[in-house]
Amino acid sequence: MTPAIERLGKGEIIEISAKSAALEWGRRRPEYSLFWWPGRRLLGGVRAVLAALAVPDPRAAIDSIDGVGVEKLRKFTAGRLVVDPFSGGGTIPLEASRMGYEAVGLDSNPYAVSVSRASRSLLNGECRTKSACLVEAARRVWRSLYNLWCGEGFCIIHVLLARCPPCTAPAWVSRLRNGINLLLDGRTLRPASGINVSPKEPMVSLPEGLPEEAPGYVAYAAEVLTAGGRRWVYLGDDGLGARVASHLRSTLPRAVELVSGLPGVPVPPGKETSKLLAAGIQDFKHIYTPRQLATISDFVNNASSIGCRLEASCIAGSSSRASSLLAIYYQPARRVNPAFIVKTYWVPANPVELNPLASTCMPGPPSTRCKPLGRGGLWSLVKRYSRGCSSVGGRLEFRVWDSSRGLPPGMTPYAVVTDPPYPGMQSYGQLSLVYSLPHRLAGLPVPSRWVEVDSMSRGYVDAITRSLRLAGMRLEKDGYMAILLSSGTERGAGILAKVIHGILYSGLKLAIILPLAGESPGRLGRSFNKLVYVVVFKRGAPTTPNPLRPLEWAADVGEAAGYRPDEVRVSSKVAEALASELEDLLKAGG
Repeated sequence: MTPAIERLGKGEIIEISAKSAALEWGRRRPEYSLFWWPGRRLLGGVRAVLAALAVPDPRAAIDSIDGVGVEKLRKFTAGRLVVDPFSGGGTIPLEASRMGYEAVGLDSNPYAVSVSRASRSLLNGECRTKSACLVEAARRVWRSLYNLWCGEGFCIIHVLLARCPPCTAPAWVSRLRNGINLLLDGRTLRPASGINVSPKEPMVSLPEGLPEEAPGYVAYAAEVLTAGGRRWVYLGDDGLGARVASHLRSTLPRAVELVSGLPGVPVPPGKETSKLLAAGIQDFKHIYTPRQLATISDFVNNASSIGCRLEASCIAGSSSRASSLLAIYYQPARRVNPAFIVKTYWVPANPVELNPLASTCMPGPPSTRCKPLGRGGLWSLVKRYSRGCSSVGGRLEFRVWDSSRGLPPGMTPYAVVTDPPYPGMQSYGQLSLVYSLPHRLAGLPVPSRWVEVDSMSRGYVDAITRSLRLAGMRLEKDGYMAILLSSGTERGAGILAKVIHGILYSGLKLAIILPLAGESPGRLGRSFNKLVYVVVFKRGAPTTPNPLRPLEWAADVGEAAGYRPDEVRVSSKVAEALASELEDLLKAGG
C-alpha cells in the first residue's frame, strides 16, 4: 500500500502544522533537540514526515507528533534504512531510530557529529549511567568552586555587566514576570510597572568603584538567592548590594588564577567571527568571565575523569548561549533575541554573567531534585538530559562524511530525509567553533576547518544539488527522498526551485511538495517566512496527480500554526514563487 506521504490532504497538513507549532510552544521537545543550536526545525513536522514515509494511514503520521503509537509504527519501519546526508545535530536520524528505522546521520562538520553522538546516548541504553555521571561532575564542581558563587547569606544567579568605557547601562535592564520591569534609576534598581519600553529609552552612566568581572567589564547589578528567595540588588547600594560587590572583588583574583593556565582555541577570521574579533575576543576562552570559565573547565574535567566527557563537552558548548559573554539577560530597551547574538557571535555591550550551576539547592550542591535557576546553563542542560532517557527502536550511527562524495559504499537506503543548509544564511562551521573550547578542555579532537557546503557562496546550488542527486541515485526501488527546504524571499524560492529541478536528473520523480510549519509562532526566527517545504521524490511512479498543488495551502498552514498576518502573506508569496519557478523549469527542461 502507498505510504501516507503521497496522500496527505489539506486538512491533515493543517493539523500537522498546528500540532507541531503547539509542541514547540509548549517546550515539549526531547532533550537532544537542545544540544545543537546553529539551526533546528520544528520537531513535530519531522516526526510526521518520517512516519508518513512508512505508514499507509495518515492518522498515524499525525499521532506521531506527540509520540503516540511509536510501537505500531515499528512494524512498518523495521529493517528500513533512513539516511540524512546533512544531519547537523542529528534530530532526523535520532527520531527515525526512535520510530524503528535503521538510521545513519552523515555530516562533514565534526562538532555536529560530536553533538549527535552525545545525544545518541539518550537512546542507546547508556543514558542512566551518563546522567548519573553528569550530575556527579556538577556536584564535584560545586563543592570545589562554591566560594566563587556564594558569599555570606547569598548565592549568585545572574550578574549584569557593562562594557567599560563608556560604562553605561540601559535604564530598563530586565523584564520580570506579570508586566514588571527593573528600572536602573540613578543609583537605584527598582521594580516598575505600566512602562512603555522602546529601543530609544535613555542610558544611564555608572559610577566609579563598581566591581570588575572580566577584562573591560564591570558588574552593576546581580540576581541572588537568599534565605528569603530570589531578589535583584544594585551593586552600588549599601547592605546586600555592597556585600555582593565585595564578594565579586575578593574572589575574582582566585578565578583568574584558576583559568590562567588553561589551553585556549584562537578565534579564526571569518564572516561570523568578525564581531568577536572586533570586540577584542582573540580566543574562545575569552568569551567567558573567569568565574564561568573556571566552572565550565572543572565540570568538563570532572566528567572526563568519570566517564561522560563527550556529553559534558557538548553540553558545555551548547550552554555558551547563556554561560558566556555572548548572553544577554532580556533587556526590553534593546529588543534583542539572544539567539541572534549567538548566531553572529555578537558580544553585546551589556551581557550577563550567569552562574552555570545555579539551582534552587544553593548553597548546597545540585542534585536531581534541584531546579535550575537561569535558563540555558550547565545545570539546566544536565537536568534536561537526565529527563530524556528513552529507548531506541533501530540501529543508529553517526559519521563524519563529506556528502559531496555521495553516500558511503554499500549504503542503499529506503529513504533519504534531510534538512540541508539554507541558501545565503550563515556559516555553520564558524558558528560551531563555540564547541571547540570544551572539546579541548576534555581532551577531544579540536579541528579548525573542514570541507562543507558554503550556503553563502555562488556555488551553493551546484554543491547541494550534486550531493542530493548522488544520494538519490542510491535509493532502493520505490524508495523516497524528502528534503526540508525554506527561503525567506521570492528570489530565494528561485534558488530552491533550481535545486529541486536538478535532483530530478538522478532518476527520481517529484511526488509532492508539502508546506509545513517550520518555526514556532511568536518568536524571532530566520525570516518572515516560517514555513518549510517538504519536497518528496520517489524512485518509481508516484501517485500524486499534481505535486505542486499543496503549495496553494501555504496561507492556511501559516494561519493554523499561529503566524502573524505579515508572516502568512510572505509565506504565501514565497510558495507562489516556488510553484511558478518550478513550473517554468519543468516546462523548459522536461
